[in-house]
Amino acid sequence: MYFTTLADLIGSLARSEREGKLQERIRFFCRPSLLIVDEIGYLPVVQGGGNLFFE
Repeated sequence: MYFTTLADLIGSLARSEREGKLQERIRFFCRPSLLIVDEIGYLPVVQGGGNLFFE
């Protein structure tokens, strides 16, 4: 099980994308049997963040 907020998840994915390590980070988030993403809808998502989240 892994718990994160949407802002932290998108921040991590965006950082990984800039570093050329996006696929590696996506695999990290796919490993747990349960991924809990909290605080969806509380803050606006940065441009492109929605695409990263749904990827």
